Amino acid sequence: MIPDNLIKIGAIKGKMTNLNLIGKVELKMAEPRPYKKHAIVQISDETGKIWLALWRNQVDQVKVGDIIVLINAFTRPDEGKFAIQTWQEVIPKVSSSEFEKSKYKKESKKVLSKKTK
Repeated sequence: MIPDNLIKIGAIKGKMTNLNLIGKVELKMAEPRPYKKHAIVQISDETGKIWLALWRNQVDQVKVGDIIVLINAFTRPDEGKFAIQTWQEVIPKVSSSEFEKSKYKKESKKVLSKKTK
């Protein structure tokens, strides 16, 4: 369920696509829009925080404290900063233990790639 090619939030810079990441929902704010359900949430990992825009069915799937997996997310400019979005209809959640394993999985790949150079 957790993709191998995860990016850390702190590494997200500028316009990017095809982002796979895991983050914990820290804050959720509804944004009233006529005829559309919309909210923004702040997600974080050990490297930083970023805003995620949620639309339609995504809004009800995510709550503060959830650890979510985003697949094929992309950045978009938001008042001079960057936020992310995803077209996923269903946003998967993972347990705290899976989240911890994903941190070490990413770090161990870095160590292995350094040793092979």
